[in-house]
Amino acid sequence: MHVDLDKAKVPQTEDRHNEFKEFFQYDESINRIPDGPEKARTIEKIKRSVQERLATSVCSFGNSRDGRVVYLGIKADGTISGLERDRKLDGIADYDDGFSNRIRTSLDRFFDDKAFLTSKLQMQFKK
Repeated sequence: MHVDLDKAKVPQTEDRHNEFKEFFQYDESINRIPDGPEKARTIEKIKRSVQERLATSVCSFGNSRDGRVVYLGIKADGTISGLERDRKLDGIADYDDGFSNRIRTSLDRFFDDKAFLTSKLQMQFKK
């Protein structure tokens, strides 16, 4: 089911059709990592954990047939937080190409069935 985010209203709460994820790869704990030789590796572990949570939501919603949507950049309470911290973490300049490609590449790592993504995943960014 195609959802046009330019016409659709973002729901105020999560329900069985709508899931909110505040971040794609960022987590507040990244700001507390001390400088040192393990910092980069620790950041990558945190990013992977956050990405895996997103992949789990996408997978569970992707198995439905009734138009479910995972919204990125929205806190669990419905507050829009945006995705700037996610983009800055990897120095991604734009949403449409760089960021969407980064998300797809990340999701590919978690799914064995790549056809799942190409047949069901749709991304739109509201700026």
